[in-house]
Amino acid sequence: MSSVSHIIAFGFLFCFFYLLTMVNQRRLNNNWWMYLALPISLYAFVVGTRWGWGTDYLWYKLRFENPNYVEENFGWRALNIFLGDIGFNYVGAYIIYSLVFILGGVLLLKSYKQNKHMLFLFVLLTLRFSTQSIRQAFAHAFVFIAMFFLNKESQWKWIYIALIIPIIVSIHPSAMITLVLLVCSYFVKKEIGLKYALMIYVGLSACSTFLTQYVADHFSDYISLIPFLDVYFVSYVDNSELWFGEQAIDEERVQSMSAFLLSVMYYCCVFYLCSMSLKYRYNKNIVYVYNLAFIGVCGSRIFILYEILLRVVEPLACLIFIPLGYALSFWTNKTNRMLMTTKERTISRYAIVGIIVYLGLFYGRFLLLNSQSAFVWDK
Repeated sequence: MSSVSHIIAFGFLFCFFYLLTMVNQRRLNNNWWMYLALPISLYAFVVGTRWGWGTDYLWYKLRFENPNYVEENFGWRALNIFLGDIGFNYVGAYIIYSLVFILGGVLLLKSYKQNKHMLFLFVLLTLRFSTQSIRQAFAHAFVFIAMFFLNKESQWKWIYIALIIPIIVSIHPSAMITLVLLVCSYFVKKEIGLKYALMIYVGLSACSTFLTQYVADHFSDYISLIPFLDVYFVSYVDNSELWFGEQAIDEERVQSMSAFLLSVMYYCCVFYLCSMSLKYRYNKNIVYVYNLAFIGVCGSRIFILYEILLRVVEPLACLIFIPLGYALSFWTNKTNRMLMTTKERTISRYAIVGIIVYLGLFYGRFLLLNSQSAFVWDK
């Protein structure tokens, strides 16, 4: 059972962002920062004041309180030293980490016109990533900012992105994998077809147990082929038995058959809705994100049991909040729905029900049945 403070705090957080989906889209876009000032502050406070949960929580608490404890990337170490010098303790630091993450996401979403459902989904679908992979998530805030410029029709955007790259590298170099893949995907103008997406995802899901073990067994061989990753993942390669052996399997991620089938159903519903929205309302800035998010979702299915491998693809999978938010905005517009055939509208209704059921069960459990729920005032 979750603590009362957890239920209240995250209940309020989810409600605040859900209420934004009821605001007129044009009014929201014209008064963006006014509408979002309070939700952003609430997000930073609630996520930043959690206690103890998240794989890296205590580790980064130790590193903040002892900045010379291990060798750090320059930008991350400089940030923590600065925060310590101006009087912040680790709680203040976690609030700042959360604030920067939500600001990066909100700035990115400002580059989309149909964004109110994206805002709500951003909070839901990135929550695990932002709380589990603290430094990596902080670096991805700047990836979001780079995406904001990538979406702009500006001749200067590549210069802005180039200026952001040193910041990302100085915090967590692995975030560059996401940015490089995003830039490559940006030049692909067509989304992956629905039939192919469903066949690939269902096929990979059916073979996921075999594929997970195969990739884990040969991870060091693959990494050695890429010089940049070979340097960054050298400690994982040298200790491959620890990170990719049987003891590395995270038992909490082992799914029951019902949970497995529900998650497969959920993503099939997501792919269907996204494909329908892009079929009738093409948007190039949605397409490149959708294609990369699809790769991330497939990768997450294969690597679900291994924390280190999952961290490579999870940031890509999280980006599904953009095309899914776009699809929901498409569906809630009656004019858009009339473009679809009767069969497509019927299937879309079932798909939306499937998505609501899955997210309701998943985040209902997170909200009400979270044994790790605690805040700094509970410890």
